[in-house]
Amino acid sequence: MSKKIVYGEAVRTRMQSGVDKLADAVKQLGGKRALLVTTHSQRANGNVARIETLLGKTLVSISDSTQQHVPQSNVDAVIALAQTTNADVLIALGGG
Repeated sequence: MSKKIVYGEAVRTRMQSGVDKLADAVKQLGGKRALLVTTHSQRANGNVARIETLLGKTLVSISDSTQQHVPQSNVDAVIALAQTTNADVLIALGGG
């Protein structure tokens, strides 16, 4: 399995352009089953809904309970979710 990190800036003032490129990035990576890892605030501000719309059926699961300083329990839960859903792409949204 190939491992690649694609990093993009999508701060609040440029969220439109950063998120709009996400579907293309997933496609270029050959992703068929994406897992979104994010926070409750990203869901509350509408960014998760935009990603759900952009990725459609490619987005197989969302973990929106990531906490500051990411406790080991969050990491373990996302690993289990990725394995359960057979995710081949992990998308991280949020943080500083």
